[in-house]
Amino acid sequence: MIDKEAMPENRPSNPQLLMARLKTGLLVMVQKSLRESKDSFGDIAKEVGTSRARIWRIANGRERFVSIETLLLILVVTRGKLPFQMRGYRFFLS
Repeated sequence: MIDKEAMPENRPSNPQLLMARLKTGLLVMVQKSLRESKDSFGDIAKEVGTSRARIWRIANGRERFVSIETLLLILVVTRGKLPFQMRGYRFFLS
């Protein structure tokens, strides 16, 4: 049993829920970045290290299993920067 009083206030009570929300937010950002990118899916795929077909599936919401690392790589390739700023231990999506 977890002693909730001993937990820091900013610690999420359900880490799986937090990770699911983070992944969903990143996926929405990736899909928008892919739609707005002037690069072809093939060029993006080469830089990310995956296939053009997988990039297409991600862009169209048809890829079920995408790691957070892959989502971040796509964002860096399409935007040229990370989608958040690191301040201490907090992450602010930008």
